[in-house]
Amino acid sequence: MTSHEPTNNTASSPEPSDTAASHSWLARTTPFGLSIAMLVLMVFFFILPSAFRGARVGLNNKENDVKDWLPADFPETAELDWFADHFAGESFVLATWPGCTEDDQRLRLLETKLLHESAQYRKELNDPNWTLDQRRTRLRARSLGDELGLLQPGQNLTNWGGEKEKWLVGDDGTWYYLTPDGRLYRWDEPLNGPAGLIRTIQRALGTFELSGQLVTAFGKPSTTQKVNPFYNDPSLLCAPLFETVQTGAAIAESLAAEGGPLWPIDLTDDAARPKVARRRALDQLTGTLFAPAIPPEFDWSTNAFADVFEATEAEEDLPPGWEVLVEEAMAEFSQANFKPLESPTSDSIRNQIASSPLATRTQAWYAVLDRLSVPTPPRLTCLLITLTDIAKDNLSYAIGRGTMGMPRGRLLELASQCGVHPPSPPSMAPPPFDDPPPVSVGGLPPLRMGGPPVDNIAIDEEGTVTLVRLVGYCIVLGIGLSYACFRSIKV
Repeated sequence: MTSHEPTNNTASSPEPSDTAASHSWLARTTPFGLSIAMLVLMVFFFILPSAFRGARVGLNNKENDVKDWLPADFPETAELDWFADHFAGESFVLATWPGCTEDDQRLRLLETKLLHESAQYRKELNDPNWTLDQRRTRLRARSLGDELGLLQPGQNLTNWGGEKEKWLVGDDGTWYYLTPDGRLYRWDEPLNGPAGLIRTIQRALGTFELSGQLVTAFGKPSTTQKVNPFYNDPSLLCAPLFETVQTGAAIAESLAAEGGPLWPIDLTDDAARPKVARRRALDQLTGTLFAPAIPPEFDWSTNAFADVFEATEAEEDLPPGWEVLVEEAMAEFSQANFKPLESPTSDSIRNQIASSPLATRTQAWYAVLDRLSVPTPPRLTCLLITLTDIAKDNLSYAIGRGTMGMPRGRLLELASQCGVHPPSPPSMAPPPFDDPPPVSVGGLPPLRMGGPPVDNIAIDEEGTVTLVRLVGYCIVLGIGLSYACFRSIKV
């Protein structure tokens, strides 16, 4: 009789632990009849829109003030607050560029453009060619612009809606558009993501129709012979961003004017008084509105003087043997203003002058120029611009660089129209891929700005860049952790 050994089927039957491991935790069914994976996706897509909206609101509502970085109990903080209440100390912007001298046509053009859009110009309204009706229309436009806080968006949105309209934005985020017939409309359509996507599709298909609520109208409709003045220049409808605009040269002239605070009242020769007053004014404004009279790293040699005269095209005005006159003038100045040298030489005199304070070197500079009877070379100067209250509350519209879709400041826009290269928006790419933007393009001089508002907007923009980079890092980190946990590209 053949005996059969019992068959061992243990190896072929799965263990309970192997069965549980073969089913993913995400595939388990909840009491609601849905898998855990589906619930995770539902929660994710429910929170995602709120997260994006919160991020956008956070980026748009950043406000930085240099004063916030100062402790409240510092005496200097109290003095700064007092100064801000009584003077325009924290609302000024200085604007300049390489080669910005009194003779620079770009400086004069930019001054004119800024004055045209300043509150100072709006208050005057003294064009003798305007009729009474035109004057009243300008006053009404100025009043409405201040009431609605109208600003130029800093972006080229002309004809976005297909009606040849030009766009304006209120300080509260409301959009307006101006048609060629001078009618101003308020655009009330929603600005959320889905609505924007629908409008993009409609514009691509050619079915989008622009519609808005009529606010008012200004001037006569445009014709082939004459364009509506407000449509031609929407800045007439905008609230002014610039309170006052002055150049360093204009301030120096007011200080040095006859009867002014720096006009000589001593025994100075009458013919020399304008020159003396002018030099006093420049000395008072040196370091604030004017660069020093002496070029940087000037070594007081005749070759250095020759380079200056060549750069300022003053070589033709030099007398014969001017090199000897330069040495004589420096020797006389050294003898009159310094301790006598034991064995004076040209080198020792130059070193003595070069090591003296700036005010003394400036007087030596003037002494040489007077001996040569040549005009004073023009100094580097700047524009002094004070901002209005609406500009201080909306710095990006005044001096912003256009970071992450934000408007480029009006000052930067006008500077680009005058042949000065404004600062480019910063790169949003993380290091080491954040290549710095070009300082200058096409050989145009780069615009340089300074002042407390410039510090504040710089902090805002760099904060935006940092947040965007952190969001990018978080997305990459989240995807990496998700894959490490779920081991599934589908999930």
